Amino acid sequence: MGVFDKIFGHPARPTKAIAPEGLWFGSIMEELSMDFRKRSA
Repeated sequence: MGVFDKIFGHPARPTKAIAPEGLWFGSIMEELSMDFRKRSA
């Protein structure tokens, strides 16, 4: 997850141990992947 490192300036960690910006990042990614699945379905 090199992009993650660049954006937040720290190594990617497991979701449960992550800071609020990580939760935000996770929800954005989830939203994108759901949208992608809808389009490709």
